[in-house]
Amino acid sequence: MEHHDLGRKLRERSPRELQQKLGRLGIEVPAERFYTSAPATAAFLAAQSPSCSVYAIGESGLINALYEAGLSINDVDPAYVVIGDRMDTDIIAGLEPEIDSILLLSGVTHEDELPTFPYRPNYVLEGIGDIQRTVGAA
Repeated sequence: MEHHDLGRKLRERSPRELQQKLGRLGIEVPAERFYTSAPATAAFLAAQSPSCSVYAIGESGLINALYEAGLSINDVDPAYVVIGDRMDTDIIAGLEPEIDSILLLSGVTHEDELPTFPYRPNYVLEGIGDIQRTVGAA
């Protein structure tokens, strides 16, 4: 039998939760075969700055992945910015703690919707692949 890894953009659920959900449907897949944006984000941050602090906005899947990668959650002077694809949740969450924000246009909010919001992210990028090129050069 051929094996495939399963990727998922959603960060709300952990690989174990996804495994259990498919299990209820009669599909058996080991948890380690799932790779969501939560562990991908945690791995990226840990590689950039091991044991750094992060201001995290997300469900348990993201929070658990950050802790498992050895990162700490901190809402006071965190080392990293808010990255998201929704102006009304992700980007607005960076305003109060005055954290730089990056809007990814590959998700929910589209560029033509930006004028409808009274606030702006620090950066607007097409996708996650643009972050290092754009923000790293700033």
